[in-house]
Amino acid sequence: RNELEEATTLARDALGYQPKNVDAYCVLAEAAVKQKDHLRARLLAAQGLKLDADASCLHYTLGVVALREKETAAAIASFERAIAKDPDLLEARFHVAEISMGFKDFKKAIDNYAAVTKQNPKATAAFVNLGVAYKGSGQFEEAEKAYRQAMEAAGTDGAPAAHYNLGVLYLRNMNDHARAKAELKVALQLSDSDNDSVFAMLEEI
Repeated sequence: RNELEEATTLARDALGYQPKNVDAYCVLAEAAVKQKDHLRARLLAAQGLKLDADASCLHYTLGVVALREKETAAAIASFERAIAKDPDLLEARFHVAEISMGFKDFKKAIDNYAAVTKQNPKATAAFVNLGVAYKGSGQFEEAEKAYRQAMEAAGTDGAPAAHYNLGVLYLRNMNDHARAKAELKVALQLSDSDNDSVFAMLEEI
């Protein structure tokens, strides 16, 4: 519910009864992150990790703090440690994938986006990003498949980003102007944002 003060009070009460309750440290650290109190979050995580050095929630918290403070190497190390303990921690995998994309480490990005989509078949954004990662690695057919999966995951809500990226793929990488034009037109119909780049590509076609 995002009731941070109440969550903090309850977690502190829990520690009063059970000082080694690692989950309570996780709640306290997460609340501190939401309150942008990074120093307190780090201290709470350090205390909790003394009880359980592999606590995935605390390593995730440290990763979020490091990412906000632009300590990219520390962030990815913390996220990967969290994933090692809990492979289904999708938030950590998403962050690792995003960071990897920034460094053009497409293999790591693909591995993590694929894991996210496997656990959550409705993760439209993850499918789109997976397609971008496949495209970056030169796997154009896999990229096309990922964009189609994003559309399927979105259902009636539509996936303008998937249609746009598929249009770019057809235009720039697969030399299929007819299908590029069709996908870009669908992206225009679905999108409410600035579409200057779409119009530019349609004019180019």
